[in-house]
Amino acid sequence: MAFSKLAKGNRIDITFDIQTYIFKENKVLVFVDDFIGTGKSFQKWYRKNNVASIFGTNPNIYEEQAILTAIIMEDGYQFFKHHYPEILIFAELRSKIFCRTSSPFNLSNNRTAMRNLCLKYGRGIVTGFQPPNKLLYAPLGFEKSEALVAFDYGTPNNSLSIIWGDSNWRPIFPRFAKSRMKKASEIKSEAAFYLGLIHKLNINFDNDINITIDNGNIQLSVRDDHAILVYLILTDKLYLHLQVCQVLGITVLELDKIILKAHQKGLVNREGKFTRKGLKFLTLLKKTSNIYSFRKNNELEINTNIFVPKSFRKLT
Repeated sequence: MAFSKLAKGNRIDITFDIQTYIFKENKVLVFVDDFIGTGKSFQKWYRKNNVASIFGTNPNIYEEQAILTAIIMEDGYQFFKHHYPEILIFAELRSKIFCRTSSPFNLSNNRTAMRNLCLKYGRGIVTGFQPPNKLLYAPLGFEKSEALVAFDYGTPNNSLSIIWGDSNWRPIFPRFAKSRMKKASEIKSEAAFYLGLIHKLNINFDNDINITIDNGNIQLSVRDDHAILVYLILTDKLYLHLQVCQVLGITVLELDKIILKAHQKGLVNREGKFTRKGLKFLTLLKKTSNIYSFRKNNELEINTNIFVPKSFRKLT
């Protein structure tokens, strides 16, 4: 592993207690976090550990610092740029889930409806308590972060409260929980996951797609290439990679695997942009009847009738 090689050369070290750490040689501080929403939790830790004063007493520390985190929200990114300009940020930048221009819900034209739904139920979910007796509510997440992020060990309170709140509510991703994302990752790798998206886009992918371009045949297999087709369609609709990740609920690394498969078929370059062959493929695909036709009305019909059995397993 890269860490082991660096550790053997005394080029890297890890500490959980920066106040007692002894800086013997020149060091660059790299802070590691799983998620940054507003940036205020980091600021609280930074001040509590009096990190700023460490620089004055340790000449072996370089002034330039860095933070490594899986995801950082836009608010957190701007917070760091303003309060900690000396810290370089290495993270995946995420927009608010209901952002007007980049929300994944724009795909189905129901961004406003989904936001209203979160507000409707989230306003009844208690997310905190402020002495002496004030109840706190955060339907859009802590300080309206509008995050939609969960880890296998817990969910940030920056995420929508209907996702993790447990006050008179049964959340899908509790604030603190054991392994959950492993199963989600398995589901996302299955054909059924992409079949659902293909159905939503009203695309007929019942049979293999075979198109001849420049005397060569390009085939998309019904069994193996659902993810490629969904990626091509979303890219054609000018979705950015991070938006595609949000729509599919995958990471950038998982998206890169999809792009690699499309690249191997000559449809996109390694960066995920259409090649000449890919553009021809998509043009011919659009001309093929019943394969690339979107609904005129993207709104899904909602059945308000709910069937509730009078008894279940002899219980009433």
